[in-house]
Amino acid sequence: EIKGPISSARLRRWQSNLAVTKRQPNTNTWLIEVDSDGGDVNESSRFANWLSDPGAPIDMVAGRITNKASGDAALIALTCKPLYLSSDAILGGPGLATPQTENLNPEILDSIAAIASKTGRSEGLIEGIVDPSVQVYRYLNRKTGAIIYSSEESLPQRLAADAEDPNLEIAK
Repeated sequence: EIKGPISSARLRRWQSNLAVTKRQPNTNTWLIEVDSDGGDVNESSRFANWLSDPGAPIDMVAGRITNKASGDAALIALTCKPLYLSSDAILGGPGLATPQTENLNPEILDSIAAIASKTGRSEGLIEGIVDPSVQVYRYLNRKTGAIIYSSEESLPQRLAADAEDPNLEIAK
């Protein structure tokens, strides 16, 4: 359970508790329950990176948001796949520490990219969930039906060829 404010001491304890389970013979999945407003962007980023590649014997890190995963706690929740939300749960938005993408250090931006890569989620969508100031648009390729979530700034970098495609449209 990731509950309450994120701090380095609490994350070390959570990481230690999870690491112990790797020595148990029949453990191959972790279920992470998140209910937090975040608190420390750097620590959440490091913990999310660790969760995204837990190593053997863990095959899956599933997540459940019972109430909220806001601010930097959203990074931790978004690392989990599958991720389940209670019917009234909140994912993203302002928290105790709300990352601003333009002010993030390269380590955190790399963390967002790694989470996107490992979970198959859109990097732009993760940025938009974690940083409410980022506007994320739904891009639809009318020809293929592919949907991409991205900010206008990151779309050309990620999809240079598709960005020029006349079949690509913004759906707001």
